[in-house]
Amino acid sequence: MEKKTKLQIFLILLFAVVLLYSCKKSCEEHNYGLLELDPSYLSLVPYYGGEELLFEGDSGDTVRLTFEDRMTLSVYRYYEIPNPSVTTDCFGNYYDYEVNNSILVSSDSSARLGLGIFPGNPFKKYPPETRMIIGLWFMKDTLRYAYNGTFEVTAYVPENLTTDGIRSRVVAFHDSIALNGMIFNGIYEFSNNPYDESDPAITRLFYSLSLGVIGFKTYDGQIFSLQSN
Repeated sequence: MEKKTKLQIFLILLFAVVLLYSCKKSCEEHNYGLLELDPSYLSLVPYYGGEELLFEGDSGDTVRLTFEDRMTLSVYRYYEIPNPSVTTDCFGNYYDYEVNNSILVSSDSSARLGLGIFPGNPFKKYPPETRMIIGLWFMKDTLRYAYNGTFEVTAYVPENLTTDGIRSRVVAFHDSIALNGMIFNGIYEFSNNPYDESDPAITRLFYSLSLGVIGFKTYDGQIFSLQSN
């Protein structure tokens, strides 16, 4: 009986070792290298240093932003397994990739504009070459108005994000548009990502490839337009 028990224990331990080895083997990771950002796409964000943006709303409110920084970082990764088991921590193979970030902030930290450009995820079935993300928020009294948009970039212009579902989209391209009596030419009109209605949203953002953000519209109907840059 004792020999039989020892044999059972030995077989259990052996099975556990084999199982652990097979798990480790299936979870081996390999770095496929760095996805570098094509420098020609950097012109999508026309902020290079020293810009001061003043947006004025039709109700008289203002949002003022000053250029803070622009940098390219390579601390991001695309994993072959985007949602690994929390028990295995197995992410599989991966790519490192570059992101070029631009940041503008208000002097009192009540507003912030961030823009990023980065290569598409090659693990997707139909990966875009490049993607662009825009985030804008500002405080008014105790309310925080926010915008978040992600776009594919094709032929150096933003287009609808389709590979991961519509998170935000290009509503229209305007040869010219009037915002609070000011005329702007060559303007993209972007919608917002789906948002929590408890967080007052910026429902529309207006963007120029030569000027950057030139205006936005809030959920309560206010329209802000660029007065100076």
